[in-house]
Amino acid sequence: MDRIIPQRFLKPMTYGVVAIVAITLMITLRSIFAPLLAGFFIAYILDPFADALERKGIKRIPAVILIFTIATVILLGSVLAGSVALARGGSTLV
Repeated sequence: MDRIIPQRFLKPMTYGVVAIVAITLMITLRSIFAPLLAGFFIAYILDPFADALERKGIKRIPAVILIFTIATVILLGSVLAGSVALARGGSTLV
């Protein structure tokens, strides 16, 4: 009995349909993926610091709180310093 779709085309067609669905989902949900990827990146970067603090005897939760507090202070300090520099530089442009 002949099939409508030959067997040798079935696997590539399945992969193609799955790829199209995956690409469509990624485009549709891109607003969700950006913060998710940023969170993965932050966790990947800061995890070695948490591991080092754990080896020093600090439990994981306090270590993570300490690391995020320090990272937040550094980030806010950088933003503040940048905005002050921009304000000073922007006034000379006028």
